[in-house]
Amino acid sequence: HPNTTRPFEICSCNVVSSNIEEAGVTVLKPYLETILPSEPSVKIGIFDQDGPGKQHYNDLLHFGKEKNGYKKHRNGKAYAMLLPTPPSDDNHWNTRERCIEFMFPKEYLTDGYVKHEYSKKDGGKYTPAQAKFLLTRGDLFANEIVHRVKLKPTKKREFAETKVPAFPKEAFVNFKPLFDKISSLLP
Repeated sequence: HPNTTRPFEICSCNVVSSNIEEAGVTVLKPYLETILPSEPSVKIGIFDQDGPGKQHYNDLLHFGKEKNGYKKHRNGKAYAMLLPTPPSDDNHWNTRERCIEFMFPKEYLTDGYVKHEYSKKDGGKYTPAQAKFLLTRGDLFANEIVHRVKLKPTKKREFAETKVPAFPKEAFVNFKPLFDKISSLLP
């Protein structure tokens, strides 16, 4: 929560101007890999639980094997971890592709920020109208539909900078295990 004191700093890995969205795993991975032993503070990179996040996390250079939910850089100045998965219930997003924004309960991510994609298990696409129609036809069709909810890429910064700071403390409940893990890694 923005008004909570933390024993660590949260910062973006955006290496360009604050007006251009140039952050993500393609920036985070090389940043963590090149942390120098002379770095005065420990750096901790958090990778989304999605295809690119998992791939870049698994491919980290100069990091040991995963232990207790994180990887440690050989020089001890950086750690990497995947986002934890919040509990699955009606109040949370049921998706395997989990970015950090989906750590918040559903009511905090409105349709203005998310997009719904429907596809066939064999890889074909459905329009939202087709998928909704098939879902009303029963389990036979429902099992053939893959529903993905993703954050609109152009809305990530707006969400982080304007929406998140206004959230009540309860919206951050799923972040507690993550922050506890981070605190345990700090000297």
